[in-house]
Amino acid sequence: MRKSISKIGVKTSLLLIVFALILCIALSVFGYFSSYQAYSDFYARSAQEIAAMAANFVDGDKIKEYYDTLETDDYYDWLQQMFNNIKQEQNIMYMYIFVPAPELDRFTYILEAMIGTDSPENIASLGDIYYFENIEKKYLVPDIIARKPSTEKITASNPYGQGVMTWAHVFDSGGEFVAMVEVDISINLVFDMLTRYMTTAILISSVIIIIMVIIMAWFNHRIVTKPLRRLTASALNLVSGDELSYVAEIKTGDEMQTLSEALSKMSYDIRDYTKRLTGIAADKERIATELSVAASIQASLLPKPITGRDDFEVCGLNVPARIMGGNFYDFFFIDPNRLCVIIADVSGGGIPAVLFMVIARTMIKNQLMTGMPVDKAMTVLNTHLFDSTSNNMTVSVFAGVLDIPTGLFSYVNAGGNVPLLLRRGGNYKYISEQVASKLAGNRNVIYRKLEVDLDQGDRLFLYNDGVLGANGVLDGGPGADRLISLLNSLKVRESRPEDTLGMMFGELSAFRGSEEQTMDIGMLILEYSRGDKTQADITVAPSESSLQKVLAFIRKQLAENGLGGAFYAITAVTVEELFLLISRWAAGDRVTVRCGIYGSRVEIKIFYGKKPLNLLETAEGKDADAIRFIRSRASELYHDIQDGRNVLTMVHISQ
Repeated sequence: MRKSISKIGVKTSLLLIVFALILCIALSVFGYFSSYQAYSDFYARSAQEIAAMAANFVDGDKIKEYYDTLETDDYYDWLQQMFNNIKQEQNIMYMYIFVPAPELDRFTYILEAMIGTDSPENIASLGDIYYFENIEKKYLVPDIIARKPSTEKITASNPYGQGVMTWAHVFDSGGEFVAMVEVDISINLVFDMLTRYMTTAILISSVIIIIMVIIMAWFNHRIVTKPLRRLTASALNLVSGDELSYVAEIKTGDEMQTLSEALSKMSYDIRDYTKRLTGIAADKERIATELSVAASIQASLLPKPITGRDDFEVCGLNVPARIMGGNFYDFFFIDPNRLCVIIADVSGGGIPAVLFMVIARTMIKNQLMTGMPVDKAMTVLNTHLFDSTSNNMTVSVFAGVLDIPTGLFSYVNAGGNVPLLLRRGGNYKYISEQVASKLAGNRNVIYRKLEVDLDQGDRLFLYNDGVLGANGVLDGGPGADRLISLLNSLKVRESRPEDTLGMMFGELSAFRGSEEQTMDIGMLILEYSRGDKTQADITVAPSESSLQKVLAFIRKQLAENGLGGAFYAITAVTVEELFLLISRWAAGDRVTVRCGIYGSRVEIKIFYGKKPLNLLETAEGKDADAIRFIRSRASELYHDIQDGRNVLTMVHISQ
């Protein structure tokens, strides 16, 4: 810190040097180009005047004669001498007479001026041919066609440097265009002069800048750097010392002294404030630690996933608005054949709501675990909760019991949101909208049980107010309609239950944006997967890792119908080949395997992909070999489209 502050003067001086140098260079460059423009314009006008003057001395009839005969005479010698004198006196780089060819791609030299410094091999003779380059095609040819002298500034480079080009027309006695006189004047002298100017200007400016920087650095050290270094050292002592005190020492009579006095006062204020803040921070840290532990305990109360079941899948999601929340979900077995699911939300907020939630969750689970019908259990719970609370707190609860073998779902909705039911192949719809009063709201409430039959592939979606209200994704429109629209989107509807919860929470977060979450969010999905003896389904990812799950499903379905042993072995081989074949072409979509047994006819259907794809017709190589193998073992194998998906059906006949 001290090292950095002590170099402020140096940094300021360097900044001034850089700025001044940039300004100097910019002015020099501007002067260079302005001067170049003026000088080149002057030389261009001079060249035009010389070319016009020289053209007036040229006899066009004689030029035509020289062009036709390629022979010279006394007039040619006189004209050569005159051009030589003009070139010598006017410092001309090239000066010559030429006749352009009718094709306008070349011209013929008639005469070129030569002085003592010229090399003879670089001077053209009568009859020499010159082919036009790009610059002649751009400027000379249009002037030849227009029969006019050059009027614009033309600069070009040649082996001898930069020059300006100009020309004038020569006419015969009849007024017809015969030839042209071209004059090229070197501007190398201009470049040399301007280069010396820039070099001198930059050197002089640099000397002036160095002198100014030295003077400014001295003043900067006396007025700014030295007092600032003292102030910085005092400030560092203030923040690093054991005692938060500082006495103003700078007496400069300017802003530095004001800053020093302000720092002195601030040090005393900080000392008093720090003492108070230390006590407050300790209390906050203790409270934050306790809340963190409590939040961990609350999270541990949520149920652990139930795995290894192929007859149902249940999962939930709970996101409190603050560290802790008053909503919860739960699922547990009442006995091996009955599963209970609960989603609840306690009224109010803060620590009281959290404590009441823990009490309510424990009482609800204990009461339902007795095996009492759900309506009776909820009636008893309401009485107990009403008697145990004295602050008018209530809890909305949706509690349901699934009879796993039959799919019968019995439930009571005590103030909760109306659940949505997804039937296989359909869309989400609300089930019975009968909603009773919340638990602990009134003492004498008798709850009534409602029932719904679940078939294989049906799904229940339970949710709390945090999904519909506050700043959730469903604000700004009819909440119920928006919720159904989201759930019935193809991507959500066909996803796994756990993925569905993630997508819904993603919608909530995306809609809320940077706003703070103000309500607890809770969701739960129960999917019933148990089929009957006649027909059952299983949906898996199209990969080799899913094969054993599919084969176990086929074995179980055949065993329930008294089919196993050798028949299962034959069927399993063909199922394996068919499933792996489809997995290679399913493009990431989940596939559904359906096993239907109708007397002696066993149908195994595999649903995959929405884009029509008949693998029986398109398969090649090892895929075609697999199909031939399956046909040799199965009674039937055919493709069709059902419910907008491809289906490969394989039939085996049991003996």
